[in-house]
This record gives sequence, structure tokens and C-alpha cells, in this order.
Amino acid sequence: GAKALNTTNIAAATSRTASDTNEEWNNLLYTGNGTAIGSGGNAITGAGFQPDFVWLKNRSATDSNQLTDSVRGVTKNLSTDLTAAEGTDSEGLTTFGSDGFTVGSDVSYNTNTETYVAWCAKLGGAPTATNSAGAGATPTDGSVKIDGVNLGSALAGTIAATEITANTTLGMSAVAYTGTGANATVGHGLGVAPAFIIIKDLDTAISWVAGTDGIGWTKYLHLDLANAAAIGSFAWNNTAPTSTTISLGTWGNLNTSGRDYIAYCFAPSQFISIGSYTANANADGPFVSTINSLGIPLMPIWSLIKGTVGSASGWGMFDAGRDPYNVTAQELRANTTAAETTSTDNMDFVSGGIKLRSSGGLNNDTGRDPYISLTIGIPIIDTDGRIIAGR
Repeated sequence: GAKALNTTNIAAATSRTASDTNEEWNNLLYTGNGTAIGSGGNAITGAGFQPDFVWLKNRSATDSNQLTDSVRGVTKNLSTDLTAAEGTDSEGLTTFGSDGFTVGSDVSYNTNTETYVAWCAKLGGAPTATNSAGAGATPTDGSVKIDGVNLGSALAGTIAATEITANTTLGMSAVAYTGTGANATVGHGLGVAPAFIIIKDLDTAISWVAGTDGIGWTKYLHLDLANAAAIGSFAWNNTAPTSTTISLGTWGNLNTSGRDYIAYCFAPSQFISIGSYTANANADGPFVSTINSLGIPLMPIWSLIKGTVGSASGWGMFDAGRDPYNVTAQELRANTTAAETTSTDNMDFVSGGIKLRSSGGLNNDTGRDPYISLTIGIPIIDTDGRIIAGR
């Protein structure tokens, strides 16, 4: 009753019906060449799609983390380890290409012979508004772009987002809005409630703000600091996000009248797992389950981890691009300029979760519970129940 061993039957048995994570997100490694934009720059390829969001870090040197997105536009940079307002850098990331991006000679992007990692996301495509929508105004056609489709009307919310790009398959959006100073809501474009949000004031040197289901929406964190979570209704108005909007309090870091902001929203999806866990302060650390929105375990390819209590800890970032095999130990931090180190706070990325392998404070100190995590990964089975991922 066995089938013949031939290429036709092998192809049929191994065809996959799950979406490919790398069509939505990629950990892209490259080496700088120091070439300025006027001389052609350094064209980085291999993403597999045209990014709308790139989080870039020099692995070799103490340069800042750099974020660029298609809502704010190329050459516009933000650094997660700084409070600085948005800047313009003509030698930073200057072009989003069909398979990557181009960078100039700025040392944070392209020092000759130094190594870099770029975490790239495909969102909805670059919004192309025909005119600028101010606070409370209705966005014009093209200023809201979801899954590649321009929408000609404002999303739900008491503040109309000036521009949005969203990928509902990945579960991530970038949302630009202008504050009002009053308790407000703003649309996010994902269709399901985000469980992790990061916001930065673009006009002012002031700390980043992050919120997540893992600590509840009465609390907040600062992405640029290692501080513990703090309590304050002025951040999220004590209100969890909904399937259409995020809530904002009156805090200047999130909602000063007339100031411009960018919000990066992450929702549980087939590729994203968001949660929290309890440490055990043991080298045989806990297993952190990564389950997607369909109830299917994910094999992580990128993870952001943070302790939230006591002396807290930094924002550790690990990925399968820099560590294609376990142990996963090449550490960078969102809140510092530090070069890449081989962390003693190491872990294994495995099918279905993260197995912690140390008792370090970055990810497994009982005095810093709960830890929160934002993980992007590959579903380990397809829709027919076949195993498609292992590590």
C-alpha cells in the first residue's frame, strides 16, 4: 500500500500550506563598506521583500540602534537607546528597495568592514498621502495603507492617524498621529487588538514608552531605559487596546497637543507570540512557550525580552540570523549602544518556545518577574498538521 518513491510523490508529501515567515520578516546580516550615497552607497539585499520597517544595529561598535519606516520616510531616524527627537540623516538609510535597502556612510549604518544586523518587516506598503492631514483631520486617500491597499477614510479613533502602514498577516503596524493632550484613542489598522505597543514623540527629546498585555495597561515601560515598569493612568488611560484602537492618556510622552508621534503596534498573529513568564534563577531555566494566535507553537527567529520588576533589566534582543544554531547567545540591547556580546544570559530557540540556559538578570532573575517577551517565529506545523520547523 506504499506509494512509489519518486519526485512527484515526494513533492506532494512535503508541500506546505502555512505562510512563510520570511515573506513578512527577515533578520538580515551585512558588512559595511563605508561608501557614501553620492558614490552609490551600500545596497543591502536579501530581505526577500521591500521593507517598510528596518531596525538596524552595528554589531561591531558602540553605535545607536537606528529605526526607519515608510510612514516617517527614509533618511528619518530614531534611536531606541536615546531620548532624541527624530532626526534626518542623508547618509543613513536612504532607500527601501524591492529586496532590501540602501545605506550611506554614517558609521551607525555602514562603517567599512564592520558587521551589522537589520531586522526588516514588510508592512502594508508606503502610504502616499496627497496632502498632509493634521490632528483630528480625516486622512486623505493613500495615507492609510493596510495589506497593500490604500484606504480613503479615517480609521476609528478620537485622533485620526495621519498615516498608517499595516500588515495584518504579520500582525504589525506603524501609526503616525498628532497629540491632543486629552484622553484619546487612535486607530492601528490590525483588525485584532495589539498586545505590545512602542511609541516615540518625534518632536521632543523625551523617553520612549512601551506597553504590553504582559504587565497590564495600568503600567508602562521605557524602551530607552532598563527601569522597572511604573504605574500611571496617564499613559494608556488604564484601557487595553481593542481590535480597532489603542488608548492614550494625557502624558506628554504619548499625547501632547500639537506634537507628532509614531506608534509601532504588534498583535498576536500566526507569526507573533506576545506574553510573560516567571523566572526560576536556575541555569536550567524555564521553558517559555511561544504560541501563535491559531494555537500553534512557533519556532522563534527573533525575540525581545525584558524584566519588569525591582532593579529590572535591559531590553535583550536575540535572533536566529546571528545565531543560526543553538545556543542562542549573541546579545544586543535596545536600550544601549553596546556592541554585540556573547551573552551569559543565553537560551535555545526550539520548536515551540525558548528554553533559558542561565540564571542571569537579563532573562531569568526571580527578583525581576514578570519578564515580558515579544517573539516572531515560524509555525512548527502547517494547516495539515505536518511538522515544518525544527532547530
